[in-house]
Formats: sequence, C-alpha cells, structure tokens
Amino acid sequence: MLPAELIGEASSVGIGEVVSKVTTGKWQSLPQVLQEANEGGVLGAIGEAGGLALESGLAKGAGALTKLLTGSEETASKIAGLTPVWRAAGGALTNTALQLPFTQNPEQLAIAGIIGGLAGGLGPGVAGKLMRK
Repeated sequence: MLPAELIGEASSVGIGEVVSKVTTGKWQSLPQVLQEANEGGVLGAIGEAGGLALESGLAKGAGALTKLLTGSEETASKIAGLTPVWRAAGGALTNTALQLPFTQNPEQLAIAGIIGGLAGGLGPGVAGKLMRK
C-alpha cells in the first residue's frame, strides 16, 4: 500500500495547493499542507483497495456491455483487459462513495475521486515494479 499512500499524499497536496492559490491567491500554511498529505494518504490507500476489489466486476461489465453494443468478442476482450482503467474507476468510485455521506461539496468529492483513481490505477503497478527489484 505504500505507493498508493504516497500517490495520495502527493496528489492531495498538489491539488490543495493549486486550489488554494487559485481561490485565495495564497499558498497553504504548513499545517494545512500536512493535513492535506494525511488525508491524501488515507484516501490513496482506500482508493487502491477499492480499485483492486472492484476491478474484476467493472472489467467484466464493460466487456459484456461492449459485446452487446458492438457484437465483437475481440473488442469486448480488449475493453475488459484495460486493467489499470478498471482499477482507477474502482478507486474513484470507492472514495467518492465513502465521502458522500460526509459532504456534498463537489470539490471535495472530486478530489477524493481523483486521488482514488490515481492510487487505484497506478498504485498496484508501482508496487509490482518495486517488488521485482
């Protein structure tokens, strides 16, 4: 889970800094940056777990829908094989669904979804590369 946490921390701080600079004209204070990193790390870990859990179902569903719409088994297989895309979608869905009971703020929901998508889509691949070395 370490790569997903780092992805979550970095993306949360980056997004938070950009939003703060655009909306207030100022950079965040150190305590705000540390809070962003902490929340991002948690969202990254959850996003990766959600992405891994939902990947198979999303891939199968997308493949079945593609076959239904196109009639092509080959195209359906290619769509279903886009593993990082389905992990990212699963991570984004998981984080957004977990945040929804606590906020209806579209900005916060978008940030949670983005972090979940990045961690879900990239985290397992980065972890796999690190494990091979």
